[in-house]
Amino acid sequence: MVFSFVFLMLIGLETTATAHSIGVCYGRVANNLPPADEVIDLFQSSGIGRMRIYDPDHATLQALRGSNIELVIGTRNEDIKSIAKSVSVATEWIQINILKYSQDVKFRYIVVGNEIDPTSDEISNFVLLAMQNIYTALTSSNLQNKIKISTAIQLNLLGSSYPPSSGAFSKSATPYITPIVKFLVDTKAPLLANVYTYFSYISDPTSIDISYALFTSESLDIRDGSVKYQNLFDATLGAIYAALNKVGGANLEVVVSESGWPSDGGVAATVENAQTYYENLIKHVSKGNPARPNQPLETYLFAMFDENQKGPAATERHFGLFSPDKQIKYQISELLKSDIDPSTSGSSSFTFKLDLIEDDALLKNDLWLDSEGIMDKRREATARFWLNLRIKENMLIQKSRLKWLNNGDTNRGFFHIVMKDRRRHNFIGSINSNRGILDSVAEVKEEVFNHFESKFRESDSYRPILEGNFGGRLSHLDRFGDVKEDFRRFFRDFHGGALLSKFITSSFLSLIPKFSSPFGLEDYRPICIVGCLYKALSKLLASRLKAVLDAIVSPCQSANPTKEFLVEKGLRQGDMLSPFLFVIMAEALPVLVKRSMELGDFVGININKNCGIDILIFTEYTLLVGNASWKHIWAVKSV
Repeated sequence: MVFSFVFLMLIGLETTATAHSIGVCYGRVANNLPPADEVIDLFQSSGIGRMRIYDPDHATLQALRGSNIELVIGTRNEDIKSIAKSVSVATEWIQINILKYSQDVKFRYIVVGNEIDPTSDEISNFVLLAMQNIYTALTSSNLQNKIKISTAIQLNLLGSSYPPSSGAFSKSATPYITPIVKFLVDTKAPLLANVYTYFSYISDPTSIDISYALFTSESLDIRDGSVKYQNLFDATLGAIYAALNKVGGANLEVVVSESGWPSDGGVAATVENAQTYYENLIKHVSKGNPARPNQPLETYLFAMFDENQKGPAATERHFGLFSPDKQIKYQISELLKSDIDPSTSGSSSFTFKLDLIEDDALLKNDLWLDSEGIMDKRREATARFWLNLRIKENMLIQKSRLKWLNNGDTNRGFFHIVMKDRRRHNFIGSINSNRGILDSVAEVKEEVFNHFESKFRESDSYRPILEGNFGGRLSHLDRFGDVKEDFRRFFRDFHGGALLSKFITSSFLSLIPKFSSPFGLEDYRPICIVGCLYKALSKLLASRLKAVLDAIVSPCQSANPTKEFLVEKGLRQGDMLSPFLFVIMAEALPVLVKRSMELGDFVGININKNCGIDILIFTEYTLLVGNASWKHIWAVKSV
């Protein structure tokens, strides 16, 4: 099998795109930071295309709208337990913090838990369940392939790390991390790891040379089999890769979710060392790791600002690239800007090409694919393709305003794009039910049908009924011209023989979402769509009832298509009889109760031989009074 894909999008002048891999963590444990909108402006002016935040801060999310910055968003550690215990809680979290902003904010990962320690954190028992519930909630909105779920680990989960090929998770961490790794492999999501060579260095400065931690060592390197590690950052990642191999994550991608060097507050914490570390880290990650060469490492620098309320160590307050007054501390501005992806920088043009493998044997060789990074390139190119498709669509929207004025309704291309987008939004991809998540068309249709059929089924085989009819003339229909005979015949059949054709009483239930991404059928509002003849009959009956209500009601009384099913109870929403439903029922209810008493189904309470009570109707409620028995309960239900 031979296949070659070439994606080409020419929007303006031609440029070449290189994948950017640097983001910055935006921590907010401080009381002197600039407002969120100024922070987003600083990210953009500094050329930083990715951001990590540690909780769903709505001011930040609001400021990110339309910024084109890719976002890694975390759950609060204290929220993990409640999310793990209920899919509905996870769904609510997704609706409030993701779906509300998903049209304008580019979510990349959701991080469930940051540096959870399974030996001391009780919450570690709930991390995997919370990840699974959030994934289920995302799946119901068809976002599981767009937004990945992961967790961020710290290096103390490793039981051994030297040499890197002997890296392994500790005995206490293995039961915690193994099922998480399986989940990440199954969902094709990366593992996030916080990698700090600074803390490794200060924990053993006699054994670790500072140049090895700062990427500046020219002679010192570690030979580990055929792999050579020239810096501590690579060696640490090599140990993580080896540990993942031992728990089923041999090809699992690792994202460096935090890495940095403090500028003050402790041993080797100087501006010069921090400058060296950040500069070399930014340059280095594009080359990948010796254990996995030619695979750029997605890396997030820690942190955007110095945070004056962090601790207890003084160094914790000095990891910022910027001071709180938005002044950059290091000479790395050009490095950050040169790393940005042209596809997200506002460039007016974009071209990319992807040539895939031309040999079946090579395709079957997973190790070869992984070492060459072919599949990563394919995923990367696909992501860029869809990004530019969205850019093109946004440009069409802008151009359409001018075209609409110049060309009238001839802008068919834009019309079809809008219609396709509406169709995607109206599509019900999956439904949560008692049987679990249903995602096939047949299962969704069956579930919708069964759900609403049960709502309109008559559960009582017997109940007392009222009898009667209405009559009158239809002289006003003489103005209907060609259709007047059809209308007359329809009304004659109804008034003369109480007949309604099946197609007249049939209707469609349209499911209207109560919010942007519904999860189960209870999240939809059913609207009934009826035909014009049925509406005409409803209007006629309503008009006639309006004329006689004063005479028959006491002045003291106030107040997606599936196969069809028979409606045996209820009144359709939007029916013109609805405004009169309460007054009609309030008048008819006592009559039905009396009829039930005549049949012996219901017996009221006798105060004396001349006075009895069976029903009392008040402004806000109605009381049915009778002997306490199951027979009377079922009689009331039948009424």
